[in-house]
Amino acid sequence: MYIPRLRSLLQLTTFASAMVSVGSGHGAQHEFLVETRADHPILRGLPEKWLHAKEEFSHGLRGPAENVTVLASALSDKTNEQEPMLMVIPFGQGRVFHTARGHAVDAVNGLGFQVTFAPGVEWSATGHVTLPSPQSGERSPINVSVRTVSAR
Repeated sequence: MYIPRLRSLLQLTTFASAMVSVGSGHGAQHEFLVETRADHPILRGLPEKWLHAKEEFSHGLRGPAENVTVLASALSDKTNEQEPMLMVIPFGQGRVFHTARGHAVDAVNGLGFQVTFAPGVEWSATGHVTLPSPQSGERSPINVSVRTVSAR
């Protein structure tokens, strides 16, 4: 009974593990400019560019890259190429939202992470984004916008 579901989970695990492989990596944590690449509900209300909070910059992602829509990218100082930061992938009858962001406290406190992660999760679960759009001017291409996350 669980064989089809197990097979799908194994395929997803294989897909996810293939995303980071030989040739991929990251350098020291730093701020970097993120640029949107697609019109998508997850990005509603975001500027075309924003400065992302200090974080490791993942580069050289590998994988099947079938049916991937890159939502946002950033220029890598290691590869000198635009590297995907946010992407969506159809999977079976569902959806996958992938973010290469959110590795450390500084990054999670950055609005660029917060205003993409929550809508990305909602879109993955429902296919829609009902969360309110970020306020205009909250993110900037020259200043990092921060909203501290705290445990309650």
